[in-house]
Amino acid sequence: MKKSLLLCVIVFLLFFKQTLSAQIDTNYVKIKKLIDNGRVNEAINEYKKIISLNPKDSKAYVALGNIYLLINLYDEAIDEFKKATEVSPGYFDAYLCLGNVYFQTYKYLDALENYRKALTLYPESESALLNSGLVLSYLNHPDESIKLYQKVIEINEKNPFAYHFMGYAYFLKKDFFNAISNYKKAIEYNPTDARIYNNLASVYYKIGNFDESIQYCEKAIAINPKYSEAYCSMGNALYKKNEINKAIESYKKALTFNPKSSESYYGLGNIYLGQNEYDKAIEVLKKAIEINQNLSEAHCALGTAYRRKNVDDLAEKEYLISLKINPNLAEAHYNLSILYNKLGEKEKSMAHLNRAFEIIPDSARAETHFTQEYFNSSTLNFDELIDEFKIDLKNNPNDIELYLTIGKLFEMKGESKNALEYYDKYIKLGGDKEKAIQRINLINKK
Repeated sequence: MKKSLLLCVIVFLLFFKQTLSAQIDTNYVKIKKLIDNGRVNEAINEYKKIISLNPKDSKAYVALGNIYLLINLYDEAIDEFKKATEVSPGYFDAYLCLGNVYFQTYKYLDALENYRKALTLYPESESALLNSGLVLSYLNHPDESIKLYQKVIEINEKNPFAYHFMGYAYFLKKDFFNAISNYKKAIEYNPTDARIYNNLASVYYKIGNFDESIQYCEKAIAINPKYSEAYCSMGNALYKKNEINKAIESYKKALTFNPKSSESYYGLGNIYLGQNEYDKAIEVLKKAIEINQNLSEAHCALGTAYRRKNVDDLAEKEYLISLKINPNLAEAHYNLSILYNKLGEKEKSMAHLNRAFEIIPDSARAETHFTQEYFNSSTLNFDELIDEFKIDLKNNPNDIELYLTIGKLFEMKGESKNALEYYDKYIKLGGDKEKAIQRINLINKK
């Protein structure tokens, strides 16, 4: 599930409409009509006239700032909101709006500071509490977010945004049971919000329930037939079900409604990789990266396409970019291990493989949903590296550590019988018995 500004925008737009409707002065009603008719520049000029006549009209500064915010003139919006706080230091609306503009420009700490100032003035503001919670989630503090959403529910137990955003916070905590529960509660109070259904689809995807994921995508699309993200989510689930043609169709549909969907290009890239159509994969993965240079998974997949075309320098470059963006991306470490093994750089190969093992949940955690969630969402191909190490073992039969490595790969792949066979050989050949028995015990506990 991606971070989406849509969540904050929902709250912001509600506040903006309330602000305008509250300004019942004849001038403000007139300006609102200009905005409704798309005559934004005229509306801006009218507010400037009002401010010139009364430089202490804090409502005018906020209203003007909101217009700038709606047309993405963020610096101008910030200036107007700050002027409002200077004129009226206790003006709640100005701090809330400053929080909104900082949120939309990814300045989360500044956003949080202003939301908190707003809450000192109006502690029971549902908008300020909700938006503060979102910022904390994006700063990876979901527990703090949940506390704020619970406050909103105490104020208004039927607020759908509180349950919606709380579902997202639990999703970040990988508490999928509570994520599902809260998303369903949000639907109970707001059954026509397609985003909630799509977020539920993402949770079911993460726990490997692809049929349920597809059903919720379909519900989202029934509400909003042009909802690009839902088509992309459905493509992901169809891909996992190996319904490749339908997955391609869903990704292409997503791109029809949103040509800037980097996730959809990435999904297509994975399919083309699986079909050994490397040129096609490279083409769409480059498009994904053009749209979102920080999409680490796309860089990793592009590296794999280059590696399979034997363009090793570009493959290494993309893998390293991927790890620069996300040092804990197991797929990148894993694929770099394959590349370095192929190039004969054994130490580098083992270093990246061991790092991948550290990141990937081991069998000790198999009783939770986390292991299943990881493998359902990953694109690791264990067979490729198992084959590489088997060749190494054939050429270096006295390197007994290779038995342990191959056993571990089989364990990660979920083939316990093969893993146990290699661990047993490792022990018989004089390997570290304690190390192997630890792995064997983990398998037997499953």
